[in-house]
Amino acid sequence: NSHFHFNALISYMTVKSINPESHWMTWEDFGHFNYIVLEEGSSPSVLQSKIGDWVFKYLNWDQDAKERFESGEIKFELQHIADIHLMSHLRWELENNGNILYVYILTGSMIFILLIAGINYINLTTAKSVERAKEIGVRKTLGAVSGHLTIQFYLESILFCLMAMLLAFGFTSLVIDSFNGLSQKNFDVIDLLNFDFIAKATLLCLVLGLLAGIYPALFLSSFKPTDVLKGKLSASGENNRLRSILVVCQFVVSAILITSSLIILKQLDYMQTKQLGFDREAVISIPIPSSVEHGGINLSEAQTIQNELKNIPGISQVSATSNLPGSQFDNHPVHSVKYHPEYLDATEIYVDFGLIELLDIELLEGRTLNQNYAADSAGTNVLINEAAVKGLNLMDPIGEKITWHLGGHDLEITVIGVVRDFHYKSLHQPINPLIIQYQPYMVNEMVIKLEGQNFQQTMAEIEKLYTKFNQQDSFEYHFLDQQLGELYDNEIRTLGVFSIFSGVALFLACLGLLGIALAMISQKVKEVGIRKILGASALQIIQMIFTQFATLIGIALIIGLPLAYFLMQDWLGEFPYQVVLGFQPFFWSAMILLVIALVSVSLVVLKIAATSPVEALRYE
Repeated sequence: NSHFHFNALISYMTVKSINPESHWMTWEDFGHFNYIVLEEGSSPSVLQSKIGDWVFKYLNWDQDAKERFESGEIKFELQHIADIHLMSHLRWELENNGNILYVYILTGSMIFILLIAGINYINLTTAKSVERAKEIGVRKTLGAVSGHLTIQFYLESILFCLMAMLLAFGFTSLVIDSFNGLSQKNFDVIDLLNFDFIAKATLLCLVLGLLAGIYPALFLSSFKPTDVLKGKLSASGENNRLRSILVVCQFVVSAILITSSLIILKQLDYMQTKQLGFDREAVISIPIPSSVEHGGINLSEAQTIQNELKNIPGISQVSATSNLPGSQFDNHPVHSVKYHPEYLDATEIYVDFGLIELLDIELLEGRTLNQNYAADSAGTNVLINEAAVKGLNLMDPIGEKITWHLGGHDLEITVIGVVRDFHYKSLHQPINPLIIQYQPYMVNEMVIKLEGQNFQQTMAEIEKLYTKFNQQDSFEYHFLDQQLGELYDNEIRTLGVFSIFSGVALFLACLGLLGIALAMISQKVKEVGIRKILGASALQIIQMIFTQFATLIGIALIIGLPLAYFLMQDWLGEFPYQVVLGFQPFFWSAMILLVIALVSVSLVVLKIAATSPVEALRYE
């Protein structure tokens, strides 16, 4: 288990010796991950407070940067290594992180499923209490005490749980590969045989057995043998009320799970189909070939490749960028002496000419970057987005000069155009101020707009051209829309697992409802017979019984749907851009629960409604 994985390791000093003068190999570059082992008993907060004084020995910062550090505007922070995977969402993480919220969601789902199963056990045990009454009455008559019977019923409950655990181990070993494919994890059957895991599972079984067996044990052991043997014992109204409450609880849980799944599905569909403010269709990216001996990108080769790509049939436009939409970005502060003297954190994208046109990013004011202007080629003219205009309080942005603080030096840049805000990051993050600068030495990806015809032939020509300039690396390309879709893999996997949990929970709830229906309806056989003799039709009988179950489910929906809404607000709060929920998730959740629940008891209801009153009252 690690927050990053690698295929090979190489000494940092070896890499530095290849190109010792590179800016990337000095303290001035912050693109490095540093790991510190603290001495036993050391305080991370005390160490963190000392980093500033120590690090300034190696940083050639100007006075302005030091003042920003002293004011707390910029700072060095330590982070516990165990918090990285699930609790860290910093820029430039080594891998896509998980999210602790999804662990809580799935753990909650597991608890809900166990709760439904426990309620089923309580309901079915107490529903069958009349059938076990004679056994209890006879045993008490022969000298059994309530305490012994209570222990017996506890042991029965625990035994059921242990048997269920053994079956669960077997079924899990059969479906573990499918679960791995769904969740993108790598569990193995051997993980189930781990002593620690078995011990925890057994402890869980014991706790569940005790909790689920409390009420049945106390209820069954309280029967009076005189009442039982005289035939005076019947299902009490109080017992029926308890079962009704437990059925409502089951379907409250089912309503929460189903509604939550539908809300997740709707938010996910919103993120995958939302207009991002640029054209992502038929756009591919290719890593730009690099050359170590040139200290990075071989600009001449890269520009030659771009020029030759434009001549390949099936390609409409070619450009390049340092960062693709959806990837991670560097940030540096900017400020406007005239309108916004305080520093504002701004994201940056370095591009080649033509990228704005290729991605069809809307230009609101001014003009785009053009190679016919010397200041554009020199990088002193830039484009900014609406968020930057608003953040810097620029009244008339075109022609305004702003200061861009790039580490150890400031660069004065001029705004020549404003683009409409577009989602250059995932929808997990808001749109921040953005600076777009022409800087061919900083680009990492070629971006190609395809015409969409003769795709295979076009890609073959692109690969042939690529290998002509770079025979060391294998040719690879990525579709931009697919890369953007991968940003939401966490949500897709969570939805898949969560939907299965919801289905299991609903199945168990309906199974319990069916069992309760059998027990309740068996007690109503005589009532139905009498009603039929008094003129009630089969349809009226069906309506009477269905109404009872529909009422319980209706109460569950009234409680469960608002609870699902409030519980999902925390999850939706993770996204700055949220779908408008409307009534659909709640309506369809209600329909799913009503239809499936009523269908699950329909056969029993139809059978009892069709029973002859002569059969029902034969022994009366």
